[in-house]
Amino acid sequence: MRVLLTGASGFIGGHILQGLLRDGHRVVAVSRRKPSGASEHLRFLPRDFAESLDPADWAGAVQDIDAVINAVGILREHGTQRFDRLHHRAPSALFQAAVAAGVGRIVQVSALGADEEAVTGYHLSKKAADDTLLAMPVEAVVVQPSVVIGLGGAATAMFTMQAKLPFTPIPGTGQQLMQPIHVDDLAELVVALATNDALASQYKGRRVAAVGPEPMNLREFYARLRRGLGLESEARFIGIPMWYMNMMAQAGKWIPGSPLDPDTLSMLERGTSAPADDTRAILGREPRAVESFFEPTPRAPS
Repeated sequence: MRVLLTGASGFIGGHILQGLLRDGHRVVAVSRRKPSGASEHLRFLPRDFAESLDPADWAGAVQDIDAVINAVGILREHGTQRFDRLHHRAPSALFQAAVAAGVGRIVQVSALGADEEAVTGYHLSKKAADDTLLAMPVEAVVVQPSVVIGLGGAATAMFTMQAKLPFTPIPGTGQQLMQPIHVDDLAELVVALATNDALASQYKGRRVAAVGPEPMNLREFYARLRRGLGLESEARFIGIPMWYMNMMAQAGKWIPGSPLDPDTLSMLERGTSAPADDTRAILGREPRAVESFFEPTPRAPS
């Protein structure tokens, strides 16, 4: 297949790109910077999503494309990189152009929590694009991952650094729910939905939760992460009072690159978990457990 992939140089997009190329698909990779690696099946299309807000901006890019995958996302706004532009207006313009050009399939990488209870700018902007796509006359699937873990991810670096500390800091009592998925599992799931005709037909028009095998609270996540990192001692925690977490989150708004601000704290408190049935069915196996996140990803025999 010929696939147009946006966000191709990002953490998630980069893994999707490698999965597509490994399966022999031809890829038009859209991003602000050139993805790593080279292949005769790869064409790089430099594009700033924040400046591509009209369907006309995408008309040439989507010609002769079989499937579109949108994997663009930011956790915090900075400069011209705003939620409404990157998560809503640009994807919506891309989707409109793709449908007009006769593209038959679109997969949108969204997020768990982009639903009717969304309150943060991140979730609301993702939901706006999801709703736009699912209302279009095209074979469309919205993939909603929980926390995505894997080498090279910014969140992964933060979590592993904190897991290795003698005492791991946790917000409040650490009961926040999560259901982390390994980035390789997420990429495999997205590639399958974009390129497997039977799966795409089965899940068209749906939101698909992409999650690990079971939900866990933050304390359990850190304990299991330590075991996966080969640390023999039990996890020990320091609970940070929520009033202090809220104060740090307010300060984090003004610190470039800080992983903590009021919205990220709100999303952490809300939690991200869902039944893993769809993930299992699409992968055809159990998704990786936290303890195995840092082992080599098993590959199917060629």
